[in-house]
Amino acid sequence: MAKKNSLEIKQEKALMLIIQGKTNTEIAEILEIDRVTLWRWKKERSFQEELNRIKNGINRAIWFKQRILLDKCQEIITEELNNKDSKKRVNIALTIYKNFKNDDTGYREIINLSLDEDYPWD
Repeated sequence: MAKKNSLEIKQEKALMLIIQGKTNTEIAEILEIDRVTLWRWKKERSFQEELNRIKNGINRAIWFKQRILLDKCQEIITEELNNKDSKKRVNIALTIYKNFKNDDTGYREIINLSLDEDYPWD
């Protein structure tokens, strides 16, 4: 059988189907294998290592995208805070202050902050 990184081609396909969220039954049907075979593959160290490598790569990609989004949010908040004509900047500053006071990360509510929200003094 053709090999790729010490895993069979069907095992590589099974990994992609697992990542896609397919069930064991669905994977077995798609690959035309017995569910016991899939169960056995999942117990193999090389299969587990490859699955973990793929998941870690996906997690890194998600982290980088979130980091880019957070940087953009910080730019927008900074622009609004520096806008002396903004009536929203006081509320933004208070929200940030409260979050840093109550939450070590300080990001919990900041991410949900909407610059389009109307405030009583607007």
